[in-house]
This record gives sequence, C-alpha cells and structure tokens, in this order.
Amino acid sequence: MEPKITTVLYDRPRDGGDYYEAMIQTSLKSQFELTEHRVRRRSDSPFGCFGYLMEPLRLSLMYRALSRAASPQVVIATFDAALVPGWVPRKHIVIVHHMDYSTNKYTQIYEKLERYIHARLRSAARVVVVSRYWEDYFRQRGFTNIRTIYNAFDADEFSIERREIEEFRKKYGLQGKPIIYLGNSTAHKGGREAFLALNGLNAHFVSTGKVPIEIEGVRTLYLDRREYLKLMRSSAVALTLSQFDEGWCRTAHEAMLCGTPVIGSGRGGMEELLRGGKQLICPRISELRETVQKLLENQDRRKKMGEDGHDFARTFSMERFQSDWVNLILEVNLMTGREDRTNRVGRPSRAQKEEAAVGS
Repeated sequence: MEPKITTVLYDRPRDGGDYYEAMIQTSLKSQFELTEHRVRRRSDSPFGCFGYLMEPLRLSLMYRALSRAASPQVVIATFDAALVPGWVPRKHIVIVHHMDYSTNKYTQIYEKLERYIHARLRSAARVVVVSRYWEDYFRQRGFTNIRTIYNAFDADEFSIERREIEEFRKKYGLQGKPIIYLGNSTAHKGGREAFLALNGLNAHFVSTGKVPIEIEGVRTLYLDRREYLKLMRSSAVALTLSQFDEGWCRTAHEAMLCGTPVIGSGRGGMEELLRGGKQLICPRISELRETVQKLLENQDRRKKMGEDGHDFARTFSMERFQSDWVNLILEVNLMTGREDRTNRVGRPSRAQKEEAAVGS
C-alpha cells in the first residue's frame, strides 16, 4: 500500500533549513498522497533578547499540528517537534539541520534540554541530517536511526550571462574593483568579523540581508533571488565565516554553483562541502587577510577553484534528493507496516507499551 504522508513544517522559508524542508514537500507531492500542516512562525518577539519566552506558544502550535497528523502512516516533522511533550514519534521522520545554539539567544533554551531532545529523537523512526558531520555527532552518542540526505539545487538556475553581470555591477555601483561577498548579514554568519579583518583592501565589500552590517565601507543589499545569484556570480570571492557549527551552508554551495571561489570557516558540515569542492578553509580570522590577498592576486587559482567547486556542487541534484527521500519514505512505511501487523494479532506496539508505562 502506498504510504500517506503528512509534513509538519514552518509556513515559509527564512533560512537554508527552511528551504531544505520546502524541497521535501515539492519532491514528494508527485510520488505520494501528501498533506501539509504549516506551523505559523511568529514575527520578531517583543521580548527582544528574551525571545525564548515565546517558545511555549510555538510549541503549542506545533502540538496542534502534530495532533492533526496522527492518522497518516508517515509524518515528516521539523526539529522543534522533538520538544513537544507526549508526542510518540514511532512513525515519524525528524529533520535536524544542526544542534549548535551557542550564538543564538532565542534558541539557547534547546541547549538546556539536550538530554530530553536526544531521548525523543532516539524514538523516531529516522532522524535525517544534512552532512556527515552531524551523522557522526549522533552516532558517537549511540544513535542508530540516523540518515544523511544532502541539500539539493537546480544547477540550471545558476546560469548567469556576462551581460547580466555587467548590468548588475553598473546598477549597484560595483564597478572598477573586485567584489568580496561577506555572506549573510546575520551576526553569527561572520560578515562583520570578516570585514574588520579585510578593511583597507581595494575591493567592494557586500553582504546581503534585511538587517545591514552597520560599518562604513560595507554595502548590505536586500535582493530578490535572481539578483542575489548575479551578485554571487559577480564576486571575486565569497566568504562564509560562520561562527557556529553549520548543518551544511547553502550560501557556500550556491557560490560554488556560480563558479565563485569560497573561503569559509569550515564549521560543522561546511567542512565536508568545502573540502569536497577543493575550496579554502580558514578557521582563524587572523589568517583571513593574507588568504584573501593571495587569492585575489592569483587569477588562475581563482579560476581553478571556481571550476572545481562548480563540478562538485552540481552533483547535489534535485533528482538525487528526491530519490533519497522517496526511498526513505518507503523504508519507514515498511517498518510501520510490520508494527501495525503486530498490533492486529494482539501484541502491544512499542508506542502502546510506552503509553501503558506512563499511565501506570
């Protein structure tokens, strides 16, 4: 029997993890009967740095969505579902992009609940991560239900003509000097630190995002998707100096698909991406200036890095992503089917045993 699937995810993409989850829905719609429950993500908290006070509200919305998803054979849920009390995830696939909350005050509450979260994740049918770094993280802690399914991209989207690049640079006054892309303007992405290390180089320094890096000499642009790719393609080098352990780093991957060389911190899953694509890893900000200068002075090396990065990055296709997810769904559905048949002959399932233990 073809499995019925419900996804319990946030309502709109904001970051790389959200885009990954949106791709899951797109990939599975054509293969299975799929129901979507979208959890509304509240806007910025009025509590400022105490935004974690809004967490009970977010969890209540997640609980309602999970309750409505009780009947399908397979449920795919975002990581926050692991915090919902009373949720029995024996049929569930939980997506975990990373578990580093050191730079995010809003989610530091998760760090306090790590043991509880781990216990919940162990009872899921599968926990999906997006890099070997996080697969190793969980396996070293005794998890046996881990599966790595990498990010995916439509390589054709990254084809930018030279005319478009010239028009973009002229439109934003980015002519005459190389462009150094500082990455997303969010604080923990390291753009501010990168600029302070490079200030004085003869280059345009550009970041992207809604909140600007408020330092003289940095342009922060809020661009649509196509213009963002034009910026990436126009840049002499893209920097991804994340200060936390990334799940993967879609920004670095997008730069590589544009043929733009990348220098990154290599934190978390980003190291696997950069090493696979023969890009540069610069873990110490004190070494960044020399690394960037040498790369800007060596056009042949930039060209080779761009080619190597592009060749590696394009192997992460949508077809590969869809195949991995379809196979996982079928695998989990077989597990569920065996457990359901056991129930019908009168033996209690694991979930029933857990419920009985709680009731006693």
